[in-house]
Amino acid sequence: SSHFDSGCSWSLLSATQAWRLAQLAAMSPRCASATPQDPQLSLAAIAAAATPSTRRLRMLQGGLVAAALARLAAQHLVWPSAAFIEYAAAVCAQLFFFSPMVQMWQLYRSGGKSLGSISPQTMVLMFLNIAVWLIFGIFAPVWPLVRSNVPAILATSFFLLFCWGYVIFGGISSARWGRAAAFGTCGALLLTAGVAAYAQGSPARAQHVGFLAMGINICLFASPLSQLKQVIKQKSSESLPPVQCCMQFLCSLLWFAVGLQQNALQVAIPNGLGIVLAAVQLLLIAMFPSDSTRKTLP
Repeated sequence: SSHFDSGCSWSLLSATQAWRLAQLAAMSPRCASATPQDPQLSLAAIAAAATPSTRRLRMLQGGLVAAALARLAAQHLVWPSAAFIEYAAAVCAQLFFFSPMVQMWQLYRSGGKSLGSISPQTMVLMFLNIAVWLIFGIFAPVWPLVRSNVPAILATSFFLLFCWGYVIFGGISSARWGRAAAFGTCGALLLTAGVAAYAQGSPARAQHVGFLAMGINICLFASPLSQLKQVIKQKSSESLPPVQCCMQFLCSLLWFAVGLQQNALQVAIPNGLGIVLAAVQLLLIAMFPSDSTRKTLP
């Protein structure tokens, strides 16, 4: 195979030529001097070169073809730049935080009847996660975080107000949106105010807030798994938002790549866990699809 590698101009190979060269390499010793321009690279020449003894070498063909295609990919494929991945991650983060809009639309269409399918834990954690990252961005300071989280904090505030509006003014009762959810929402608001006061003290304190944001981020990614027992028992993924889970997977994947590129463990670690958790949620949605899932993800 070393003669084959050195004797061929790999940069000029097409996938078809790679396959023919691999067959010649396994069937005929003349392939050592073969080039992509050699007229012998034809199916007729390959068939003529075949002998009964070549059957023992057929197992090598797959490896040779794989090596040829890998070399072609390395030389000709254009991989996304670091700047492109960072930009895509920022855009995907916005889409992820706006993904509950699908649930809000379903809530509006149902007149509040679908409120029980919306997790207050996820909504509160999403608000708290964005708020803490925003505070960290302001006082660290990291201005790209500020720019990306200002629209997100406005969106999640609207989602919470929209859901609580149906409870308070619409007279919709839901076991999930009861006292525990109310205490959780108030606690998130108080914690946000306390974190902002703490981060004001010094840049070192702002860094502490950044580590707190990491922990909240992981809790946010794992929050839909709190319905794991219910999903398996009822054999329905009604309580798992498919759009949000898909966006979480894509967003975590992109930010994990950004964390590796920037050698930032604070970014890579929570998003690496987010990839795994989102994959589990998507697996449950695939195993136990609900009616709303089939309508949302055709």
